[in-house]
Amino acid sequence: MRNLKVLLGALALATALFGSAAVAAVVNTYGQGEVNPKNTATNPVAVDEIFAAAHAKAILSTIAVNSTDSANSIYHVGFIPTNAVIDPSSLVYGSGITGLTSMSCGFGANPQVANPLGTWAAAPAALVSAQDWHTAASFSLVQAVSVTNYEQQVFQLLGLTLDPGGVVEVYCTVNTGPSAAGTLQFVLKYFDRK
Repeated sequence: MRNLKVLLGALALATALFGSAAVAAVVNTYGQGEVNPKNTATNPVAVDEIFAAAHAKAILSTIAVNSTDSANSIYHVGFIPTNAVIDPSSLVYGSGITGLTSMSCGFGANPQVANPLGTWAAAPAALVSAQDWHTAASFSLVQAVSVTNYEQQVFQLLGLTLDPGGVVEVYCTVNTGPSAAGTLQFVLKYFDRK
């Protein structure tokens, strides 16, 4: 009993000196992959399948880099659906390309697909911005994407509020021309609804 009185006295003193202490609470928080059962009775919200039942896919693309490739050369990687979510573990492997000290990767429009929302500006550095590729290494294909935007769909990364549908091209722009040949291997993993 004496220990309890000492503890209560110490608590009273600490509260007087420092104010009331914040108390940690146990919470149940729901992510986008599961419906919060407390919200369904009054506001039913279905889980978007891109977050709960998505299909994993990948673009595997090898680019042969030549020593004669100049600045402003374009390396075409592949097409990705506008409603896809890019897996943050996507990588590009470089063989170490002398002189290729700056290259950016991003999105462009697919000219073969009509866009009912009109045109949008290409985002040539939306995924990788001015990365140095002259040493042999692997690099994240989403290093220019903020961690808080990892769950955004491609159309959102393009700055659109509505999905235009179709696909967009993933490409890279050479900022400084290489002086030696090499290879870039892209492993662009993504999730979509199909």
